[in-house]
Amino acid sequence: MTGARNSPTRFKLVAAAAIVAGAVMSAAPATGDADGGPVTEQIRGLAEELAELRGISLRGPIDGQVLPEDALVDRMRQVAARSDEEGQAAGVTRALARLGAAEASAPFRGTLAWEAAPSAHQGFYDPYERRLYVRNDAAHSDRALVWGVARAVHDQHVDWQTFLGEAGNSDEFVARRALLEGDAAALALEQGMRREGVGIVWGNDAVTGMLRQLGRGDEGGPLSEAPADLRERLLFPYREGTAFIARARRHGAWSAIDDMYDRPPLSTSHILHPERYERYERPRVVEPGDIGPDRVYRSVYDDVSGELGLKTWLAARGVSRQRAARAADGWAGDRLVVYAPPGPFSLVWSDLAISYSTWHTEIDAVEFFEAGATALASLAGGAGAAHPEEDRIVYELGDYESAWIERRGEDVIFVLGAMPSFAESLPDVLWDSWAVERP
Repeated sequence: MTGARNSPTRFKLVAAAAIVAGAVMSAAPATGDADGGPVTEQIRGLAEELAELRGISLRGPIDGQVLPEDALVDRMRQVAARSDEEGQAAGVTRALARLGAAEASAPFRGTLAWEAAPSAHQGFYDPYERRLYVRNDAAHSDRALVWGVARAVHDQHVDWQTFLGEAGNSDEFVARRALLEGDAAALALEQGMRREGVGIVWGNDAVTGMLRQLGRGDEGGPLSEAPADLRERLLFPYREGTAFIARARRHGAWSAIDDMYDRPPLSTSHILHPERYERYERPRVVEPGDIGPDRVYRSVYDDVSGELGLKTWLAARGVSRQRAARAADGWAGDRLVVYAPPGPFSLVWSDLAISYSTWHTEIDAVEFFEAGATALASLAGGAGAAHPEEDRIVYELGDYESAWIERRGEDVIFVLGAMPSFAESLPDVLWDSWAVERP
């Protein structure tokens, strides 16, 4: 078990947003005619070149469709709508809002912000339909096509939909996506360098550093309007996934990358720290328990944040990026559950968020506890009151709710939205009933 009680289909929402992020990452100046003519032969030629470079066999032709700009935008909207057929956006929105994302009322609006500058994006590959969509004025440009064709070629080698569907939680999903996207991106980069008559030097740290800067979205880019928490999850597979593959290619051939699909990364921590992947450290599983007498609350979001999720939460709540990265570095497992009050009480009560995280060492737990206290103080608008007998700090969020963070040994719990009626009893209830399964 990997720590989430949700069907793999719940990740379609993140996958759809990632497809749009893929369009952002695949940006290239368009060349060629704008007649939208057939590009079958061009796609076939690129696919054969990429397959030969990757050392795999094509199993069939790649389905490509050329669309005018407005139709491409409409198609992207359809992808997003299709992915939310189970209404997952509502739960993600509530989780982001409860954790302090002020812009969470429209968490996926930023993923479609590329519509404001459509000339920067030439198309996308949809692994759920196994179809490559290309904007008509980019259809004859190998440079515009190669990223999408690389994904399509790789999808024939590793069934993306099945591989992603086997993820047990969204942190594992993002890690698997990083392996896929990094593989396809590295292939496209190698193809481009070979056409230039030079070999790419994966052992050059400057190359890896450049890849990590791709698509940061911090300076008014196409994804800059998305909540930081979501934006980082969308861009992580392209930035860190390509760096992860680059490191592996430094030490091995493409066959070594193939072996990773039989032993896929289990968390974003594996991608961020390849040595942990090589040791194949298994995340600890946190099992939610009771939340006390107020059983009228119902779960609306239940997932694993992962090292990436906790790091980006800290960085978006007043903790410097460097400190956030250090504080999340010792992640060993976690669970985030958001509970909603019953209908009439929602006018007075807020959603209740509970995050239980576990860390490799007690020092790691202390470091996250201290950074988490800074983040909660930012949300509360001031310093909290330290509990006199325990590593617990309490913050007042208003007349009807509070937040607190507490550490016991290697584990840390933080809570947002605790009602006065059970705020005092909740800590002991959580520590007694929530459990950590250590591999």
